Amino acid sequence: MRRAEGKHRNTISLERLQRFLDWTTERHPDFVPKKKHPEKWFTTYIGHQPPEIGRAARLFWLGLEKAAVDSVLQADEPAGLLGRLLKRDLNDFSCNVDVHGIEKAFDCGPVQNLLEPELALRIPDSTSADEFEAHVRSAIEELVLSRLHILEKPFASLGEEQKARILDRVPPRLARLDDFTAKAADIVNEVMHELRYVVELRHGELALDMQRRIPSGQGHVLSTREVAELKEEDRQALVAKFEMMIEEADDFDLQVLGEKRLTEVFMMEPKKLRRTIRFARQNHKEKMAFAVLLENDPRFLHYHKLYAARRITRTWTALLGPTNSGKTHRAIEAMTSVERAIYLSPLRLMALENQERIESMGVPCSLVTGEEEIIREGATHFCCTVEEFARFRHQHWDVVVVDEVQMMADSQRGWAWVDALVSAYTPELMMTGPMLIQPSLKTLCDLCEDQLVVKRTKRLSPVEVARRATSLKQLDEGSMLVAFSRKTVLELKALLEMTGKSVSVVYGALSPEVRREQARRFREGEADLMVATDAVGMGLNLPAHTLCFYTDEKYDGIQNRQLRVQEVKQIGGRAGRFGHHDSGTITALDGQTLQAIRQLFYSPDQPVDLSQFQVRPSIEHLQAIAELMGDPSLLRAWLTF
Repeated sequence: MRRAEGKHRNTISLERLQRFLDWTTERHPDFVPKKKHPEKWFTTYIGHQPPEIGRAARLFWLGLEKAAVDSVLQADEPAGLLGRLLKRDLNDFSCNVDVHGIEKAFDCGPVQNLLEPELALRIPDSTSADEFEAHVRSAIEELVLSRLHILEKPFASLGEEQKARILDRVPPRLARLDDFTAKAADIVNEVMHELRYVVELRHGELALDMQRRIPSGQGHVLSTREVAELKEEDRQALVAKFEMMIEEADDFDLQVLGEKRLTEVFMMEPKKLRRTIRFARQNHKEKMAFAVLLENDPRFLHYHKLYAARRITRTWTALLGPTNSGKTHRAIEAMTSVERAIYLSPLRLMALENQERIESMGVPCSLVTGEEEIIREGATHFCCTVEEFARFRHQHWDVVVVDEVQMMADSQRGWAWVDALVSAYTPELMMTGPMLIQPSLKTLCDLCEDQLVVKRTKRLSPVEVARRATSLKQLDEGSMLVAFSRKTVLELKALLEMTGKSVSVVYGALSPEVRREQARRFREGEADLMVATDAVGMGLNLPAHTLCFYTDEKYDGIQNRQLRVQEVKQIGGRAGRFGHHDSGTITALDGQTLQAIRQLFYSPDQPVDLSQFQVRPSIEHLQAIAELMGDPSLLRAWLTF
């Protein structure tokens, strides 16, 4: 608060105190005023005898003139705001405010908030109860506009839709306006400017595309020139850092680190970056030395020939198509029609879901994941997470189903899919996934000298992106809200439950029992809404008619980046599950996110054509490395691999 403003309010407070003391002395000759008064001086007289003195103190504190105070005190049941104040009413009240041409309702909190100096000393003196209520509303409008003054200038050049989008994000509770004032510039900047950009870094064949964003907390509305200057300043800093990294690498080809690792290294602080590059150079020299020695070792040259599956010619049946096109359903039907079959899933919950589906068809089925096992005596059908297939690869199967086969391209877990595809001892190897993975499947199938049959599938129920964004309050029962961190999921759950809705949650860290129960509650209608991480994009069959994106960005372990085309299609495609809904709708919580989601959802997929495949070391690999190095250490052999 500016000094002049504080002095003015102090004067108002003292004038009202004197008016109260004069009134009280006239009506109660025995009244003795307090010698010292706090800022909220009326509190000193609450509980004073007779009771009307405490009531009068509150009325004078709020700016009523003597005649108005007499009128209110003489009324049997004072009405309106004054009546609620004197009755110690704790209910909220709201007030509509014209914010630079757009009307918005503000929740002023409990009516007793009017007694706080921030509001009470803004209310002009009033000669009646009706005039007091009018003054309260004008004081609240003055307070709101003083807090939101930063909007006045940009609003003059914005359209009605842009203004409405900004005000939608203003916290409606008056007590939180201080928080918003600090963020108002950020909100306006996000609406007026494209804050996200890409910095392209190039050196010969080395290329890094860094997704960047102008940070929040600028403190004012940025001009187009300032945005350009901030982007250029950041670009120059990144270029300087990139040149430093190139200099440190010297003759070492940084491309061998791979795009993801290289990006991770580039994001390190300079000292750690230099140390990491030096280590990578030394490590690469060792690898090259080993490569010369190992290039003729059949245990490495013919990795895929180490498995018994090479004794037979397998048929790879690839069911490729969009989400909700019946791929997994067809694969499960193929499993249940044979004597021995196994289903491999990327998620524990999917493995459980399909185990229950198979058993509902009258076929005993065991479940094996990294967290739990449900073994049915005599069962010849299994549902597993894909990493658990190692214990089953030497068994003969009539059908092996590998779900979400596009995961073979994943930098962290891809080895498990490659391992399953190469080693499964079965005449019928089935897989499901999007069409973009077909080139990689063809390459790997040819290496194994098997036969590939591609069967394209079409979505069974239509799905479309909504024209307008929604809000937490507007989410209908049966909707699913997807965020990209456990913390955000739990925060959204709490917010939705405050509106009276029941909510289920699904995220990776939940125990199997809790995850199963949360999915069941939503599936059976006990929970109105589901809030989940992007794990739902992996094929969980949850009957949501609407899928809402909380944001179009996710943290991938290195940096926040925009969602990719296939991620949006995989997640958004969960809306409108066939058999439960005739169609599905994809939406978001704000217009900017929805626009990005729409563009990504309707963009074509880029084919994934792997020329190299990740593998995990067999015991033969580790033995070969140990022999070469003359070191029996398992850890050393593993790290070398």
